[in-house]
Amino acid sequence: MFPRRAHPLLLRGPPQSDSQSQSSGSQSPLLTLSRDNLLEAIRSVSKGSAQGVTGWRYEHLSYFLPRDGSAQARILRIATCLARGDAPVGFISLLVGGRCFALNKNAKGTEVKPIVVGDVLRRWVMRAILLEFGVQFERHLGPLQFAVHTRADTEKLFRCMQTCLQQFPSSAVLNLDASNAFNACDRQASKREYERAESATESMKLKAHHPLRQGWDAQSGCWWRAPHTQEQQRITDALHQSRRVFLFSKVGLSERVRLHSCSGNGASAWLSAIPSSGWLRFPPAVYRVALHIRLGLPILKMRRAGVCVCGSPLDPRGHHAQKCPNGGGVHWRHEQVKGAFTQILRGLRHTHVLEETTFGHLGVAMDSRLTEERNKRVDLFASLSNGDTLLTDVSVTFPISSDASRLRTRSKTAGAAAKTKSEEKVWKYAVAACAVGLWFVPLIFETFGRPDRETVSFVKELVSVASLRAGFSTEGELMAVQARLTDRYWKILGCTLQRYVAINVLTSAFHGRGQRGPFQPDSLLGREFSMQLSHERDRFV
Repeated sequence: MFPRRAHPLLLRGPPQSDSQSQSSGSQSPLLTLSRDNLLEAIRSVSKGSAQGVTGWRYEHLSYFLPRDGSAQARILRIATCLARGDAPVGFISLLVGGRCFALNKNAKGTEVKPIVVGDVLRRWVMRAILLEFGVQFERHLGPLQFAVHTRADTEKLFRCMQTCLQQFPSSAVLNLDASNAFNACDRQASKREYERAESATESMKLKAHHPLRQGWDAQSGCWWRAPHTQEQQRITDALHQSRRVFLFSKVGLSERVRLHSCSGNGASAWLSAIPSSGWLRFPPAVYRVALHIRLGLPILKMRRAGVCVCGSPLDPRGHHAQKCPNGGGVHWRHEQVKGAFTQILRGLRHTHVLEETTFGHLGVAMDSRLTEERNKRVDLFASLSNGDTLLTDVSVTFPISSDASRLRTRSKTAGAAAKTKSEEKVWKYAVAACAVGLWFVPLIFETFGRPDRETVSFVKELVSVASLRAGFSTEGELMAVQARLTDRYWKILGCTLQRYVAINVLTSAFHGRGQRGPFQPDSLLGREFSMQLSHERDRFV
């Protein structure tokens, strides 16, 4: 299959001129692929792939792999030669071709769509190259592309144009069409451009900032790339900022605080959660109330009871119910958010978790100067697998204050309420935690969803600990796993918080005056919530 040659033929471009040969004194290093990515490219593909000109599938390539996993096989050398362009010309010419067949493009059969299946060796090498350099490709080409890895990209393109037109009422758009850039480009023109770029010298490529290939800096001995300005991201950020300024100029201080509190890391994750487990489910009535709270809309259920348990009047938007300590709803909300953190910690490997422990239990002596600290109780004690041992205390605070000066301050700074609560927790527990040699982390949420900075850092730490369960061959795999874990953790925390914020509001609406403890009628919250009352939760995985 692969002819032996003492000196394999090199695939070379057009003959270089004298100036070109002088500038190419320091050649770029040859492309090298790791054996792990070559093996992963075969093992990760699905069975039954299409056959190319040789008639092989990925199953045939698997036959040539070593059974002991030593990664020593002749076929891996063949793939390395193909990636470097160091294979014989006849062999390359064979792989250039493909099996061609036609498919009907429309129902009438008047249009035909040609399909060419490349050979499996060629597809294998390309798959390994993408595993090796996929992250660099994406980072390099990202500023030149629109809506990559974006859900409902055409819908967002339409909304973007709609927003721009609202800024300029005298303008009009007659037609908006989104097409695949790769399919819309002339293939012959792409081929000519590629050949022209490959025939250029390294110095010309550096001057042109050509995206096909990063330049090689002989002095530093590394690849060089021109700085990208991320124009698409800058334009989008500027557009959102202008809309934000316009919106804030039209609303009052309380609404500004609410909008600030609805932003931030993970504050909106619960809106896109799929109800696949008990931690991510909402009873229908509770979900409707949570959306009303999020949007700042009046809650119809609040009209049933105009007075809270404490005797204060209930406002239609549920602001008083979110901060009133009477009735048990606020305490129950705190316990459920703490339970979500507990389940996430217990889902980590080699992690020990204790709930509701005192500093006396942790080692504060009776005869020390911190005797009064012995009976202070923290929510969680956790020993992580990376060696960190920490104490955490969970709190949920309502950001809209009745004090005018605090309201003005919080309307200007996002997360001001969570920051204030975090500082209170640090002042209360940090000294005693330091005395016993532990790290104290306040876990603070605002009721509309915004976490404080320490909570964001803590979730990132949990993601890094969870991603250390198994090794990853590429940086891209590690980043993908960490992104999925981050998304799941924020959805669990966000759904738990918003579910019980809404339940807290509903309990206030259905309380009789003077009653204490949460009360939820089955007719309102349904069987699913009644199961939660009996503590029949799904186990977090």
